[in-house]
Amino acid sequence: MVSEAYFCNKKLSPILFRTRSLLNYLWHGKSRYHVHSDFVFQYINKVLRSSKQETIWMQIEAQRADLKRNTAPIQSLDLGAKKDESLRTVSSKVRATAIPTLYGKLLWRTANYFGTANILELGTGTGISALYLASGTSVNRFITLEGNPELAAIANGMIDKLGLTNSEVIVGDFNKTLVEALLKIGKVDLVFIDGDHRKQSTIFYYESILPNTHNDTILVFDDINWSAEMQEAWQNIIARPEVTLSLDFYRMGMVFFRKEIRQPQHLQLYYW
Repeated sequence: MVSEAYFCNKKLSPILFRTRSLLNYLWHGKSRYHVHSDFVFQYINKVLRSSKQETIWMQIEAQRADLKRNTAPIQSLDLGAKKDESLRTVSSKVRATAIPTLYGKLLWRTANYFGTANILELGTGTGISALYLASGTSVNRFITLEGNPELAAIANGMIDKLGLTNSEVIVGDFNKTLVEALLKIGKVDLVFIDGDHRKQSTIFYYESILPNTHNDTILVFDDINWSAEMQEAWQNIIARPEVTLSLDFYRMGMVFFRKEIRQPQHLQLYYW
């Protein structure tokens, strides 16, 4: 019989760790029928449960399909905890690391529902998430940061194909480029954080971005259950006094700072 202490061990294999996290999410997750906040209930109905399809999504997914057929090599190594030297072609990279369609739509719908104008992304990758974020109807300025110049070039090409003139890709180490991006963009309405998947780095991103937030800012963290470190970083952030609401969708987590939400709420919501 496997002891409880074994399952609490941070050195679980990645597969066992994510399986345990998924089971915890399925056990504690809530549907719209178990949510008492009107703000969250409306978000669930109008974003999570929306069945409306957008023409722009078809164009983005067509670009994803093109990348999946691209066998060109990628020479530069990735930065951060998720680097994988086996992903050395465009095709393998996009198949393994690009945001799934389901979550790309979630980003697009969230940005549009809240009317976000200034969006920042940490971790461009091959550019799929950038397309979903930058193509929103209310977006005036979109800046995305990428450490790998080859991936940044691919993303730039995709942005150009979609005619997104509101977008800029900044290449380099996030420790330097994040400061530059924040100076350029000023107050942020939405930030998608998919950078170095380490606890210390994730908290650094949060603390660096915080001065540029306002009451209606939304921070979205990807892969919050990817590892024990990411899970710890997520728990550390949502425990901060300025965070009044957090929504956990297992893969992604969203943080809100709305002062009108007087009693902090931390909810795990079903999304599939």
